[in-house]
Parts: sequence; C-alpha cells; structure tokens
Amino acid sequence: MFDAHLDRQIVVALFPVLRAQWQLSDVQLGSLVSIVSLMVAACAVPGALLADRAGHARALVAMVVLWNAATLACAAAGSYGTMVGLRALVGVAQAAFGAVSAAMLAALFPPHARGTILGLFLAAGLVGNALGVFVGGVIAARWDWSTAFAAAALPGFALAVLLLALGSRAGAGAGPVVRAGAPWLGHLRRLIRTRTLLLLCLGGGFQLLTVAALASWMPAFLYRSHGLDVARAGSAASLVLVVGVLGAVGWGVVCDRLGAARPALRVLIPACLAAATAALATYTFALASPGTLQYALMIATGAVMTGYLGPVAAAVADVAQPAVRATAIAFLALAHNLLGLAAGPMLAGLLSDALDLRTALAVVPAASIAAAALFVMAARSYVSDRDAAALVPSWAGEAPSAPAALHPPATDRRAP
Repeated sequence: MFDAHLDRQIVVALFPVLRAQWQLSDVQLGSLVSIVSLMVAACAVPGALLADRAGHARALVAMVVLWNAATLACAAAGSYGTMVGLRALVGVAQAAFGAVSAAMLAALFPPHARGTILGLFLAAGLVGNALGVFVGGVIAARWDWSTAFAAAALPGFALAVLLLALGSRAGAGAGPVVRAGAPWLGHLRRLIRTRTLLLLCLGGGFQLLTVAALASWMPAFLYRSHGLDVARAGSAASLVLVVGVLGAVGWGVVCDRLGAARPALRVLIPACLAAATAALATYTFALASPGTLQYALMIATGAVMTGYLGPVAAAVADVAQPAVRATAIAFLALAHNLLGLAAGPMLAGLLSDALDLRTALAVVPAASIAAAALFVMAARSYVSDRDAAALVPSWAGEAPSAPAALHPPATDRRAP
C-alpha cells in the first residue's frame, strides 16, 4: 500500500513545476491525481473478482509490476495528454490491489483486531502519500520532475520480487479463493443488498473527498499563501500527512477497544471524526490567517481526518462472507476512488479556478458532514448485518459459524 500511494501522490509535489512547463490550469493539474482514482473506481470490482479466481498472490505481483512500469514511463512523458494516459494506466493496475490485500489481512486476523490491522495497512498508504509529497518536492527542486517519477517507480520492482518470493515460499494466496461448488453468486447478491455496506461505502467516499482534496492541494496552498518554495511546501504538507498516519493507526486501536463492548462504536466514532474534520478544516481555511496558527490547525485536521479508515474497512469486512470479502472491500475502494480520490482534487481545482484555492479548501470539507450522517445511519444496522453474515455458511456443506459477538477475543479466554 505504501508503494501504491507513493506513486499516486508524487505528482502533487510537482504541480508548480508542471504548471509552469505545460501552462496547465488547476483543473488539469487536479486531473493528474483524479484520473488514477477514476480508473481504480472503474476497475476495482472486476479486478477483485478476477483476483478471487486467479489467486491473490499472483494477482498482486502482476499489479505491482504494471503500475510501476507506468510510473517509470511518466518520467519520459512529453505532454500533458501523454501524462494523463500513463497515469490512467497506473490506476488500472492499482485497482484491486488494496481490496485484495485487505481481504487477505482480514482472513488472517480475528474480527476484534481488524480495525487496528486494517488501520495499520491503510496507514501505510498515508505514509506513501506523505513520502511522495516530500520526495517529489525535494527531487524536483534539486534535479527535475522526470527524476522524481523514476525514483518513485524503482522501489516497486523490488516489492514485486519480494511478493513473488513470499507467495511461492508460503503458498499463501496461490490458488483461487472461490471454491468449486461455492454459493458465490448468492453471497454476492446478499452483499449488494446489505444496507450497512452501502452506507459505509458512501460515507467513506465522502470523507475521503475531503481528505484527498486537502492532501492534493495543501502543498500548492502552502506555496501560494505561505510563500514557501516547492521543497519546503512539500515538506510542510507531508508532516500533516504523517500526523494523519498516526491518527489512522491510533483511532483504529481506539475503535477496536471500545467496540469490543459496544460494537456500534466502531462506526459511531468515525462519524464523530468526520464531523470534527468538517469543523476544523472549515475554520482553518475560512477564518484563520496564513501563519503558525493556520498550520497548527492543518495538523489538527490531519489527526482526525483519516481516523475512519481502519474501522470502516473492518466493518465492511465484518458484514461480508469470506467468499466475497475482497469484492466487498472493492466496493469500498470504488466509493473511495470515485467519490473521494477522483472527485476531491478535481472539485477543489474547479472551485480554485472559479474563486481561489483558499475558498475551495474551506468549502470542500462540507462533504465530511455528509459522511458523518451516513456513518450514524450505518451504525444502526451494523451489528445485525454483521451477525447475519456470520450465520450464513461460506461453502456448500459447511456449517454456519456463530456471530462474531458470540466469540470472545482470544485474550479474554481462560483455561479451566
């Protein structure tokens, strides 16, 4: 996840350089981020379905090689149109990576720890975002933007070799997830009708709209409003994203602990975090003046805006059968990418061209209010949908398992 988001986000630090070289508008700059997410949204569910049949480990290796090859090719792009096409290919290759990886992790860890584990996994993506912004700014300032793309691509090929070695050695994920005779279509129909899944996906998409807009345009805002150069703006923005990493992990732990006694809190706490994001971000860009206080408020916003990631992904996994868990998380990825990562940078760019960047970043966080409302509604049906999924056998002839609530965590069990 780290490498995937590094390759996605490195272009953000290069906005000032690309804008000057190709005379691009803010909408065109935002499209270099959004096109990746649009392709992920379009291909996430089909990609997850194919990975369930081909084998997760093999699918992951193929994805990593393809998107890093496309990122490397971006270094040689000679025009805006070529760059958009190559960035689209990055999105196609990354489409199912997060969903398949998260499904494998959800299968390896018990439900009461999933918020923490998936929070750590998704936080790795935020580390990639932060490093992409930082490294991109530093390399572009010292060398050029082409070198920044090449530097982002090379570690990915080492990751592909590592995944190939681990998969062949452990045999994990080598075969298809869907067994012969499995009532897979029935699980898929049941999944699509699950109310909690729909609400969580929509809420996650709206919250990520705010996160993506802020993450994509914060370096440009610091460059324009705070008078920082490209390298310093990238470094300052990356610190906000690092705080977001800590928030994603920390809030995942909090939701797992409090949700053990009151499961609905796994979804209600993200609702509170989304509301806090809207309040902090709106005040930061609408009322605070550029300076130390405004930057401190950006950091505070970073601490809460990503806290929903692990708990919501865990809740999505909880309401899905193992046979379609990667597909369930792919639906979340579709909403994340279509509503969040694609719409956020583009919407902020449109508002910036029409008004100004500060106003755009003050208006976009209204999406987090919608996210908070959707999470509150999802909390009402989460426990019943989770228990219903646990009572349905995964495979033909298999006995149903008891709901997760009936299985105490391993740490609570005592030997007789």
